[in-house]
Amino acid sequence: MTDDGAIAEADLVRAGPIYLAASARDALQAVGLARAEDFLTAVETAQAVTHGDDLRLIRRVERGSGDDRLVAYLKWYAPGPWHRRAARWLRGRRASGAELELRRICRLRQAGIDVPEPLAFGEGLALGRFRSFLLLSSMEHWPTLEEIAHSQRFQRQLACMETRRRLIDAVARLARQTHQAGIANPSLYSRHVLIESLDADPIRVGLIDLEDLDLDVRVDDRRRTEDLGALALTLQREFVSRSDRVRFIRQYYQAERIDSVARRLIARIEAFYQQNRDRQRFRHYSR
Repeated sequence: MTDDGAIAEADLVRAGPIYLAASARDALQAVGLARAEDFLTAVETAQAVTHGDDLRLIRRVERGSGDDRLVAYLKWYAPGPWHRRAARWLRGRRASGAELELRRICRLRQAGIDVPEPLAFGEGLALGRFRSFLLLSSMEHWPTLEEIAHSQRFQRQLACMETRRRLIDAVARLARQTHQAGIANPSLYSRHVLIESLDADPIRVGLIDLEDLDLDVRVDDRRRTEDLGALALTLQREFVSRSDRVRFIRQYYQAERIDSVARRLIARIEAFYQQNRDRQRFRHYSR
């Protein structure tokens, strides 16, 4: 990024082929997703999603069928209330919400982690406000870890111990790569972790909803506990056995056996689980 927080050209190159669009209409038309009426429908029927103090508008758009089918999500980012904008400005974070998420996508792709491909970003008017926007390809054919854990259609595959081990290893590898890249993710919820196929070897794992990622940080014990604790809290205890948890930690540390460091991490995650299982943001998942 540049000194004022804007996305540098090198960041865009690393993000893949992407359009810097003057408006959301231009962005949609550049990838063949919209006629004018499609664009208006996308904005007028956008789904409002509250994220902290910011309001995001998300709209699913698609074109074609079969091999030519393209599904994408148009995400609008409101600038947020004045005190949040002032705090970001004082911290030197003057980039728009779309630019910040694009930067997170770039960093994760550099770390070898699958994330939605950015197609276009820019700024424009939407619903009476000046907002930044980001157009992302969809990964909707990848089920979430939450779906795999709780849906009956995956239970036969998960009954195979070899498949279960490969899944645990893949999710542990995702957490390890993220932390080794200096990225903390306190929203490492099971619904944000995507699995391409349980039949693959190795299993490919991806991430979505990247707004809470912290870049260029030292992932210390506290951050490690928060990230892995969020994952533990959003998976039912009956799905994850004690041996599953031990294997996960071994793979996270790439260790043959559990040593004192790994035991302390397991204890901290358990304490985090007990302290936070009734909190509102985890209540949907905890039993």
